[in-house]
Formats: sequence, C-alpha cells, structure tokens
Amino acid sequence: MENNEENEIKIEEKDVEVNVEGVYVHKLKKPFTWEGVTYTEFTLDLDGLKGSDLEAVEDEMDMEKKFAMIPEYSISYIMKLAARAAKVHSSVMENLPIRDANIIKNITKNFLLRKE
Repeated sequence: MENNEENEIKIEEKDVEVNVEGVYVHKLKKPFTWEGVTYTEFTLDLDGLKGSDLEAVEDEMDMEKKFAMIPEYSISYIMKLAARAAKVHSSVMENLPIRDANIIKNITKNFLLRKE
C-alpha cells in the first residue's frame, strides 16, 4: 500500500493483502494461540462494519472504564474495532504479538482516516 494521505501510515505489501476494497488479510508472522484457538491470519472486513459497531466499541470501552477523546487515534478503540472487523473477541487483538498488532492497528487506522 502506498502512503497517499498525510496521516496514512505506510504498511509493507508483504504484511497485508487486499482482496476486495475494504477487506484486508493479514498473515501473522507466526501462529498465535489465544484461549485454545490458534490463528495464522486475520481477514478484516472493515467495509462490512456498521454504525452499530462503532457504538458497540464505545460501550465495550465504557464497561472497561476507558475513554477515547479522538477514537481514530485511540489504540484501544482501533484494536476493538479491528476485532469486530475480523469477527474475533477484542481480547484476541489485544494479546497479539506487538509486530502483528501494530500492523493491524495501522490497517484499521488508515481505513478510518482515508478520504473518499
């Protein structure tokens, strides 16, 4: 992916595959096991998210006593939204190895900040 926007973070092509606009596949650097499930990749259908997903993420953060002044720049908010796009529990994204978590965070953040 190219850095076309001022706020967009460059993501290496080897780290992510775009199958359809708004659908991203990230292959993990090595298999990741969380609560007995092993993951090798995540498909983030960011275009498939709805306004209700934004509200659900805010509700989840409220329950955790977390607050995002600017959601698009909150790592917690972004990772919870990425989890919804990948159809996994937010604890999965929160416990990924940092390299994979950072790539997924950047994919999601770039999607939120893109200009149509």
